[in-house]
Amino acid sequence: MLRRAVAVELEVTRELNKLLYSVETAYLNIVREVVEYAVANNVTGANKLQGLFYSKYRRGIRVCTHT
Repeated sequence: MLRRAVAVELEVTRELNKLLYSVETAYLNIVREVVEYAVANNVTGANKLQGLFYSKYRRGIRVCTHT
């Protein structure tokens, strides 16, 4: 069984709240796509799913640098 949970509780500015919401939305879309693929193709192993999707999403990540 594949299961992941994330819980965050913060008091934040409106701008940071928008940023956190966009991260949450992106993550939810990734999870939704992976789960739909797993169900449609009867994939039950987390390692198999990671192998299929990791490089796809890794290429899309922008590196954030703080100076």
